[in-house]
Amino acid sequence: MPHGHGGGGSHGGGSHSRSRHGGGSSVHVSAPRISRSYFNGARRYMYRGFGGREYFVYCDKEPKPTTVGELIFSLMFSLFFVGMGVVIFVLAISLVSPPQKLNARCSGYHIVDNIGVIDNQPRLEQALQAFEDKTGICPCVVTVYDGFWDTSCSDIEDAAYYEYVTRWRDEKHFLIFYSASEMSPSTVWEWHDMSGDDTDRIITDGHFAVFQKDLNNSLRSRSTSVGESLEAAFRNSLDYMMDATVDADGVIFILMGVFWEVISVTTMVMFIRSFIISRRKYTEVSEYYKPPVFQDYSKGYNPSDTHFE
Repeated sequence: MPHGHGGGGSHGGGSHSRSRHGGGSSVHVSAPRISRSYFNGARRYMYRGFGGREYFVYCDKEPKPTTVGELIFSLMFSLFFVGMGVVIFVLAISLVSPPQKLNARCSGYHIVDNIGVIDNQPRLEQALQAFEDKTGICPCVVTVYDGFWDTSCSDIEDAAYYEYVTRWRDEKHFLIFYSASEMSPSTVWEWHDMSGDDTDRIITDGHFAVFQKDLNNSLRSRSTSVGESLEAAFRNSLDYMMDATVDADGVIFILMGVFWEVISVTTMVMFIRSFIISRRKYTEVSEYYKPPVFQDYSKGYNPSDTHFE
């Protein structure tokens, strides 16, 4: 649906508006608590590592092996959230990367000057064509007197919207709707933009703010005509309109993507680690049990060489 960027401009008498439109989840895993150090209520267990070396841990209950099916389910659950993080991150990158040129099919006309205020039509036409060639967006300038719309529309934004949907059915146009007082067209005027949804990646709020400032400054200058002001604003926009815009939304999405991926990958690693730990063969042993120590009996047997205290 075409929309404005919440801006425009006016001079002398202000706006004709009578109304205004506002332009993880968690998983509880019931697993034993395992620690190298004793904690309240723990029992001592032994398992053998690589090379047969014995290791001792403390558990609050007897460790039970996790099945392969449980591991697969846990990994699938984690992969779902990893995938969501990738989607968020890709979306974030797209928001801060340079936009792609549109492939709009423009109608061939760019200027509809109903009130004769465009005195540089050939040069303005060239500027609008250059804008179209660079962005792929179809620009159009329409000028009218206030009486054209002020009895049927609540404000100029409504009039611009009606003009857009009457002329086009796509979302690839950028309309500048300029309205002036019939009694004093050079001093009492206002304008509003209307853009199709497909132009949002190119005509961002930041880019439009620069365009709006350029156009308003020129229009309010007594030395610059309406046509010259429009020409200057469109020509200047060629320098920035296709640039990447790093706005707050893009930064937030990037941070969300990074945070989500860190949490998701960490959870997946914890599931795998828990599976490996649970597959060990634990044997409950006494606190007094000590691992066997190699004894050299070449010099005789010493009864004090025992593995138990």
